[in-house]
Amino acid sequence: MANIYIRKDEVYRTRIEDITDKDQFFYPVYEQAKKCLEGMVTSTNRYWNEQGSYYRSMEEESRSSSAYRQSSPRSPHSFSNNINPIRLRGYPNNIIAFNADRGYGKTSAMLSFSTALETMSCLSKSQLTKYCKSPEFWPESLNNLQFFPLEPIDPTALEYSDCIIPVIISRMFTHFTEYARQLRSSVSGLYPHETRSPNYSHQNLREQQQQLLQLFQHCYRLADNHKGKREKLESYDDLQLLADRGDSSNFKAQFAKLVHSYLQFMCMDSTGSTAGNPQNAFLIIQIDD
Repeated sequence: MANIYIRKDEVYRTRIEDITDKDQFFYPVYEQAKKCLEGMVTSTNRYWNEQGSYYRSMEEESRSSSAYRQSSPRSPHSFSNNINPIRLRGYPNNIIAFNADRGYGKTSAMLSFSTALETMSCLSKSQLTKYCKSPEFWPESLNNLQFFPLEPIDPTALEYSDCIIPVIISRMFTHFTEYARQLRSSVSGLYPHETRSPNYSHQNLREQQQQLLQLFQHCYRLADNHKGKREKLESYDDLQLLADRGDSSNFKAQFAKLVHSYLQFMCMDSTGSTAGNPQNAFLIIQIDD
């Protein structure tokens, strides 16, 4: 039988709980959400397998270069330039919805689940055993995955004419800049000013950051075009406007480029090497409606 815990002065507050605890009231909900997640991971793996023929050929081409042999991560554009908009339109559903009436604990369930996924990404199996009451809750198919959740978005706080996409991009950018700052502070001389050639991995990390900044700028500008409220800057010429309007028809592909490059950067360590496989990384967008 499930237990319901009520704490004084916290009746109306959200509560982050151990989703692996079978005594929790929402345990059946977490089990259902886990099964949905397993389906999404399977669909994503299938997408990568179908998408990966020319992607793997570019990887092999990169490995043949001397620079790659010096331990460089994948370039964001090795994937980004090969996005297939047709394949993206057929991408399966990737939404987990917690539905209930007001006050039934939807927000607590959502935050508990996303927090558990983020924590699982950071812990080893032995650490997970200490953290979770029932580590066996997590199946093998969810091992070696990384999850990067954004702060919950409340759509009711947006203006009627606002679009949620710029908010998502803005929150991604906040996490990106914070992690970039951590990487810079973790290694002394990450961006050396000497005339000698800097360490390749550090230089590559800086290039990755600059490329991702350009993707953020481009994708945010396209999102503004969708809103129809962007003010034309003096430096924004007609040719650039024409190019962006052409890209806006494939905004989904542009956003996919940004998300993949973002996840790739978030998987990097301070040496400029990829600490995890970006294909096993997932962005979690939380919408608390």
